[in-house]
Amino acid sequence: MRTNEYLFMLVKAYNPNQYNKLVERSIGDYASFLSITVLLAILIFIGALLPSAYMLSDDLDERLSSVDTLTIDGTIATDSPVILLDHPLVRIDSAANTTPSRTITIANDGLIYRKYLFFGERTLRWDSFKDLSNPSDDAKAMMHAIAAFLLPSIVFWFTVFVLIEVMIIYGIMVAVGTLAPKIVGFHAPASSVAKIGVLSLPSILFIDLGLYPIAPLFWWGFALTTVYFLIGVVMISEPKGASHSRKRSSDKN
Repeated sequence: MRTNEYLFMLVKAYNPNQYNKLVERSIGDYASFLSITVLLAILIFIGALLPSAYMLSDDLDERLSSVDTLTIDGTIATDSPVILLDHPLVRIDSAANTTPSRTITIANDGLIYRKYLFFGERTLRWDSFKDLSNPSDDAKAMMHAIAAFLLPSIVFWFTVFVLIEVMIIYGIMVAVGTLAPKIVGFHAPASSVAKIGVLSLPSILFIDLGLYPIAPLFWWGFALTTVYFLIGVVMISEPKGASHSRKRSSDKN
């Protein structure tokens, strides 16, 4: 789907008068529309998260200053080296006092690593973490690095969680939107209801996922999505038998 086509659908998604025309578009168009919307929401989320990530160092220092007591002694006992991961290679070896190149070794004395590529082997002793309410500069640097490495995982798993949440909401909406009109004597084709559901999702995706680092606004996104979905279902619903009558008239003509 081209950019102008996506923007056309996005703008029309907030114009209920266009819903009857929009539902005539193909399933492929809706799959592309949803994929681009999810991608944009993720990019907005990452963009909104960047200022927080940039301030991570100062924020972590400030939060650690509120800790009264938190100790780590790092006691380890191994019969032979335990190998974890591949890149970088992580070894757990209680007896180690050095580390091979491109390897991080967790030993009884501390965390052994090479500060600058292959050179400058250093040991971050567990004593540095003994009192995290007043950590050493090395301990701070390591905690900042760990927090930075965790950010991609946080982004990934939070995105997965929100997408699962949104898909559950979408499934419930489509089921209700298909069945509810029948109760009051109307008919809304399931395929059209599903398309209306996709058109209503940008609100919750952009607000709940995209803007979450700024403020948790789930209920605003949910409310907008629900309102536009309900309006859409009303717009495409017809009294039972109306579509068949229209079809018979066109056949006669």
